[in-house]
Amino acid sequence: MKSKSLLFGTGILVILLLASCSQKTKKVMEQTCFISTDGYATVTADSDQADATFVVTTYDRIAVAATEQNSQNINNIVTSLKEIGINENDITIRKPSIAVENGRYAVSSTVTVLIRNINKSAEIIDSAMGNGKASELKSYRHLLSDTSELEKQVKLDAIQNAYDKAKLLATASGSTLGKVISISEFTMPAGINDNVTNAGEKHIFSASVNITYELTNE
Repeated sequence: MKSKSLLFGTGILVILLLASCSQKTKKVMEQTCFISTDGYATVTADSDQADATFVVTTYDRIAVAATEQNSQNINNIVTSLKEIGINENDITIRKPSIAVENGRYAVSSTVTVLIRNINKSAEIIDSAMGNGKASELKSYRHLLSDTSELEKQVKLDAIQNAYDKAKLLATASGSTLGKVISISEFTMPAGINDNVTNAGEKHIFSASVNITYELTNE
């Protein structure tokens, strides 16, 4: 009879311990702490390419004559560019527009050249503008041939920046960073890109992230 009482008492103790453990586990889960930090980074790169757009405008009292002269001038530009080593695939010609100015027909076309060797820019501009082939240099832009590695690097730097901030705050509070709970990148709406800006010959890539970490006392 005494043995049965002891067994019954032990069973109650086990149930009480399990209930207590369950309550502690639930309490710990409810008290789990988190820390959220923003990370930001920029990467700057020099241009290694460019493109130049030229305007070709011809005038005549006869539309056909103005158009033919315009076509001839464009052919002259393409020929001169190829002679200095420009690949024909790097030359883009836009179809001409026709207008009437002061009683004459004005035919205008644009020729855009991708300059793969930026050091040849001056030579290419002189070649296109020489001998009356192009009427004006409409634009000249600095470009980068490949941005994929820079975009990747700036995101990694932003993540590292967020981690460094979180670790500093965790250490100061006597805690330790745990696993990543969430990570998000700040992006602009479709059609808007402010992650790349141009400053002369420089291209500035930027990235921003937000990371939430679990805090532990280990």
